[in-house]
This record gives sequence, structure tokens and C-alpha cells, in this order.
Amino acid sequence: MKNRTIFVWSIILLAVNMRIPITAVSSLIPALQKQLGLSTSAAGMITTIPMLTFAVASPLFPRLARRFGIERVILFFTALLSLGMALRILPNAAGLFIGTFLIGLGIDSANVLLPASIKAHYTGVTTRGMSYYTTTMMVAGALATGVVGMFVESASLTAIQVGLFVVSLISLIGWLPAATVKLPDAEPEVTEQEVLAESKRSVWTTKTGWLITIFFSLQAIIFYSLLTWLSSAYISFGMTTGQASLLVTVFQLCGMPFSLIVPLIANTKWGVQISAAVMGGGLIVGLILTLIAGDNYAFSMIAAIIMGLGNGVSFNLAVVFFAQKSANHRETAAVSGMAQSAGYLIAAVGPVLFGVIGSHLDWHVALILAAAFAALMWLTGIVIHHQKGLFVH
Repeated sequence: MKNRTIFVWSIILLAVNMRIPITAVSSLIPALQKQLGLSTSAAGMITTIPMLTFAVASPLFPRLARRFGIERVILFFTALLSLGMALRILPNAAGLFIGTFLIGLGIDSANVLLPASIKAHYTGVTTRGMSYYTTTMMVAGALATGVVGMFVESASLTAIQVGLFVVSLISLIGWLPAATVKLPDAEPEVTEQEVLAESKRSVWTTKTGWLITIFFSLQAIIFYSLLTWLSSAYISFGMTTGQASLLVTVFQLCGMPFSLIVPLIANTKWGVQISAAVMGGGLIVGLILTLIAGDNYAFSMIAAIIMGLGNGVSFNLAVVFFAQKSANHRETAAVSGMAQSAGYLIAAVGPVLFGVIGSHLDWHVALILAAAFAALMWLTGIVIHHQKGLFVH
């Protein structure tokens, strides 16, 4: 029981920093552009670089985990994340982009391997362990956006970056016990022959694996594109910088209840269908209302709340699919690595594409495109629900 409590706290402290380096920087983009003279497309790369890193590195982490252990691999790359946060403090483009690359590696190691670690060691309802992870990640990311948004006009860019670096150190220290303490086993022992047989099967050849990858790609495109440019869209509609930051914070925070609820109801009879309906309906309706609202702040706030409810489901449902459609933690790591590799490779074009559409065409067109992606994601989620498993037909 003691080691399980340690593990839960390690999950929470690690999850704190799994979105902050990306979500917080969205509020810093205008200041970074001014300080470093970055163009709109170059600024978009601040979000795109981590996604490209996710795409390239994701298949490597399951292999590293088999050799060195899941928790040790996460610890090493979380240390690289902290180094990346330190490099971003430097007032030059090289530090910004190299640091962002290291941050991408650190976040991706946890993205891929933490669900597998939970499935392997959380001695209870696995989805409850998933809810600790996803809830903490979403709440911390949203709060970081709001806090940074409040201080960006009154504090120096360096001071804010130092604060974010300190948060990364807290996550690193928090995960240290998980990498050094004997954790409980939540799965039965398997023979070497069974592991060898599993290694000869590839999730890349499965229908369910590709459906989960498509779903993950769509949620990543929508989330990271909106996270990067929703503030700019609000400002173009007539909002102040402060109002825009608050709306983006609300958009993220309103998904918090579903980061708790989705993993817990996913195994009930109608849990996935209800979750998918809230996800697709919330995003589509929220985006349409945002277009209608224009510079009406109160109306935009309502739209952000509805949109946030839908957004809160999407990532959590993807993580649930990783565990729900896999037979053990090795399959969880494999499908997580696949979905995040191909998914983020596809999604990497999102922030750049939306930025180009918004700046050269119209932000209304970009938001309509996001609504279309949300509809396709809804349909894909329903299809995945009816699949029995990765290797079960």
C-alpha cells in the first residue's frame, strides 16, 4: 500500500509538467516574437517542434523501456526536459528551439510510457490511475496558461521562464521514487515464450491500431492548433490580450471534469458513446458559437466553456483506448507509441496550417476546419468502440 501511494504521487507530480512547457508558451509567443524577431511561421514551430519530436521518438520508447525499464527511461528523459526548460531561458533562438526539442523528448517519453506504467503497476482499477494522470496534466496545463497570461505584461520573460524551469524540477524530483522503489505488479507473470510471441506481432498491422492513430491525430491537430492560435483569433475578433488569455484558460479548464469522468465511465455500457457525443458535440457547437460571438466577450465565454467540455474528452478518450484495447502493458506501450508517432507526425502540420490560414485567409476559415476535424474524430471514436482489441477479431 505504501509503494502504491508513492506511485500515485509520482504519477501526479510527473503529470504536472506534461503540458505546461507547451501550454504556457502559447501566452509567451508574442513576447518571444518581439524579443527574438520571430516570424509567424517561426513562432508556430515552437509548438510544431515538440510534435515532430513526438512523431520521430515515440516508437523508440517501448524498445528502450524493454531494455532499461519504463520508469528509468521516463526519469532520464524528464531530466532532459528540465535541461530544455533551462535552455529556453537563454535570450536567443538557438536556446529556444534546442530547448524545445529536448522538452519534446521529455514529454513524449511520459506520453508513451506512463499509460503502460500505470497498467503494469497500478493495483486497482487501471482507469482510475489514468484519471489521476490526465486530470493533473489538464489542470496544470490550463492553470499555467492563465498564470503566465496574467504575468506576461508585468513580469520579465526571463523571470517567467525561470519559474517554468522550477516546475520542471519538481516533476523530475517527484518521479524519482517511481524509478527507484519496487512497485507493485498489477499483471500476472508471463513466460519468456509469451513475450517472444508478442514481440513478433506488430500493432502497425492492426485495424484497431490505425483507427486509434487516426483518432489521436485528429485530437492532437485540434488541441494544439487551437492552443497555439485561439488567442490570436480572439484578438482579431476584437478582444484584448488579457481577455483572450482568460478565454483560452477557460477553454482548457472546462475539460477538467471529463478528465476525471471519462476514464471512470469508459468501461460502462454507454460510457464511450456518451463521451464521444460530448466530445464531438461540444467542439462543433463551441466552435460555431465562437464564430457567431465575434467580439461579444460574454457570448465567447459561453462558447469557450462548451468547446472546453468537448476538448476535455478527446485526449482522455484516446488514453482510455490505449489501455482498453490492449491486453497488457506491453501492448499499451506499443499502441501508444504507434498512435503518438504517426499521430503527431500528421498533427505537426496543424499549428503551421492554422496559422497560415488565419493570417492569410481568415480565422473563421481555420475554426470551421477545426469543427470538420471534430466531426471526423467523433465518428472514428464510435468505430473504435466496436473493435474488440488490437489482436482480437
